[in-house]
Amino acid sequence: YNISDKEDIKLVREVELEGYLVTSRKVGSHVYLLANKDMGYFVRPRVPLFRDSNIGEDYVEIGYNAIQYFPERSHPNYLLIAAFDLNDIGGGTVVDAFIGASENVYMSHDSLYIAVGRYNNTTSVYKFEVDGVDVDYVAKGEVPGNILNQFSMDEHKGHFRIATTNWNNSGTTNNVYILDSAMKLSGKIEDIAPGERIYSARFMGDKGYLVTFEMVDPLFVIDLSNPQKPEILGALKIPGFSNYLHPLDENHLLGIGKDTDVMDRKDHTGKVVGQFVIEKGMKLAIFDVSDVNNPKEKYSEIIGGRGTHSEVLYNHKALLFNTQSGTLAFPVTIYESGTETNWGAFEFQGAIVYKVSLTEGFDLEGKITHITSEEYSKMGNNYYDGSSEIKRALYIGNNFYAISDRAISAHNMTNFKEVNRLILSK
Repeated sequence: YNISDKEDIKLVREVELEGYLVTSRKVGSHVYLLANKDMGYFVRPRVPLFRDSNIGEDYVEIGYNAIQYFPERSHPNYLLIAAFDLNDIGGGTVVDAFIGASENVYMSHDSLYIAVGRYNNTTSVYKFEVDGVDVDYVAKGEVPGNILNQFSMDEHKGHFRIATTNWNNSGTTNNVYILDSAMKLSGKIEDIAPGERIYSARFMGDKGYLVTFEMVDPLFVIDLSNPQKPEILGALKIPGFSNYLHPLDENHLLGIGKDTDVMDRKDHTGKVVGQFVIEKGMKLAIFDVSDVNNPKEKYSEIIGGRGTHSEVLYNHKALLFNTQSGTLAFPVTIYESGTETNWGAFEFQGAIVYKVSLTEGFDLEGKITHITSEEYSKMGNNYYDGSSEIKRALYIGNNFYAISDRAISAHNMTNFKEVNRLILSK
């Protein structure tokens, strides 16, 4: 779109891929779209299509002679990778088609990695070299286990790092593998936290951080400076777990997850026969990893009780964080603390805003909702009105915006009082 005239926004160009979008990336001025398209193998397989309005309004077929495949793998699916240059609006779109599928994607400045889980509890990683609109397949690597998400992968100084959880008949183990530029194994750490699984991972330079969980939350600090000999430097065990780790600086991590409690399991006579874990409210934590052998939880904040949840727990795009100002915001549905095993009553839905400081911790600055007082009184113990659910938050200048299907509200970032509202639906 051309948005130079805010009152007369004009559509400039459309690029469309057949299938469903897996993800997109922007590197410099280039945009990359990845889509999976079912091959329709119950009938005669049909070639995939794409459309670029610069070419015309008709869909263009990608001929069989242009479809690439990986000889050692077959999958009744097309993987489509489209690339175009935003600085060349009148230019074309290059679309590469492969027989295969995409699941989790990591992209560096020069490389694209696509990780695909296999039925035999392994993960195949396909590496592509990227140069502008040219995307060329380079090599494939394979490691035991399955990855959690895109943050389980990373490239650093020519090496690819990947964290996996391995499931087998005896339980689970967790691993970190380092592959060289040809996707051959350089080094590994296996059998991390047996019986647990990875809840979050983050790679930062020569360090890697893993959160695993079963009864308590171990945060592992891993030295990756020697690709041939990675090693665990330290671990911190605390209640709860982090679903997402976000770097604050080279010595501090922000963890977003859930608070937990370990309960005794009793038989009909009241005898303790085991233990189980219940999830409680959301938990924010700042981890100090300056002493890599002794990581510490520096600050923490508990939000709500059992049943409290947020999209940010499984989708980092729901998070707003400004490193310079320390503003942290995300949508959340809060339930009061209930009994040990039951949810409490519904309390709040909206965006909450914190000031995050490495010296002061978490300071709640604002709570913004699109639910009226009358609607709150009618809801009782359960939240059900999806139209007023705030889903995203953003800021432009000194204005903070909260977005739901119902409205977009604008707030002063000094005190977070509402200054205007655009109604989208009744």
